[in-house]
Amino acid sequence: TFELSPTYGGACDMIKQMTKTLGKSNALENTTVIFTYAPEPTRCSKAAIVHAIDKILMSSQREILDLVQLHWWGGEDDTRYMQALRELQSMKALGKIKFL
Repeated sequence: TFELSPTYGGACDMIKQMTKTLGKSNALENTTVIFTYAPEPTRCSKAAIVHAIDKILMSSQREILDLVQLHWWGGEDDTRYMQALRELQSMKALGKIKFL
C-alpha cells in the first residue's frame, strides 16, 4: 500500500521503480494506492481536481486510484468541500477512482 499526496516526495518514483521491477500487471495486482487530496479551499474547481487526479495517475503510472481521501483545510463553516466531493465523485464515475 502506498499513500500518495503532492506533499509527499518520492512516493510516485517508488511506484514507478516497483512497476519496472515487478512488471506492470504484477505491480497493479499486488499494490494499493491511496491518494490524500488536500486542496486549498480556493483551489477546488473542477479543473483543479481533474488536473490533480490525472497528474497523480500519470506520475504513478496507474489507470485508477484505489482510494482517494479528501483532507479539508477550510474549516467547518466552509462548505466548498461539498463541491470538491462532487467533483471527486465525477472522477469516480469516470473510472479513475475506485473508492472515495
